[in-house]
Amino acid sequence: MNNLPVDSFFFDIEQREDIQRMAALGYSPKEIAIYLGVDVDSFVKDAYIEGTTINGIIRQGILVSRANPEMKLHEQAEGEYNCYSTTGEGE
Repeated sequence: MNNLPVDSFFFDIEQREDIQRMAALGYSPKEIAIYLGVDVDSFVKDAYIEGTTINGIIRQGILVSRANPEMKLHEQAEGEYNCYSTTGEGE
């Protein structure tokens, strides 16, 4: 059984959303810690330890920021494709 690292912090839902949003916008763990008003060294350390809650939230934020534009392009492409019948003419 894998041992998960112990989190140094507990964040409520609103704080977790702030962390994710800030990570998605490109803020560094240090900047996020300063914004939250928590111990910078401990936060940054947790941010780089795989398996911590902070690491997961930050990674999720980064992934969301990268995936959203691609997902929107994909939806647009599917929408344009579905506008045409099998004959190639618009419906």
